[in-house]
Amino acid sequence: MIDISEPVMQLLLALIVAGPFLGAVAALLPAPPGLKGRSPEQAVLRHGVTVTGVILLAAIVLALGFDHDRPQAMQATTDVTWIKALDVRIHLGVDGISLPLLLLTALLTFLCALYSYFKPPAGPSPGPSSPCSSSSNPAPSRPSRSSTSCCSSWPSRRSSSRCTSSSPAGAARTAGPPP
Repeated sequence: MIDISEPVMQLLLALIVAGPFLGAVAALLPAPPGLKGRSPEQAVLRHGVTVTGVILLAAIVLALGFDHDRPQAMQATTDVTWIKALDVRIHLGVDGISLPLLLLTALLTFLCALYSYFKPPAGPSPGPSSPCSSSSNPAPSRPSRSSTSCCSSWPSRRSSSRCTSSSPAGAARTAGPPP
């Protein structure tokens, strides 16, 4: 146990509770020029790893400051009146049962963010090298002269798995295995 004052413990618990929300709001803001990386998606994933890492460190420090001789007592308690007319309050605290759960949640969230950073999830939309992204008109609301057929990830009833795409100039391109 590290001797940490009660106001610092209260601040750590408040950071653990409100930090993910503040981090999510900050993720909506544009990334500073030096932190963008290779793509905006990478910057957001790096931001997620950073925020969850800070929350994990705060949870570890809170656990180190926890008085294990009194696990039944609520520690790092905060009781703040939020809406006085309705007697609505925010009351936070941690005890011996909730402390391991708090640490486990912080650890798992950090590990999931770290995994997503190194193995980004595949999105539902096709990438630029996909044969289904060959439309010459990026605006879906306007009619286009280009057409794409059978470019679905779902199995179709057609016997051929070839995807043919034609551009406005009339040149046909074929993707997929030969018949």
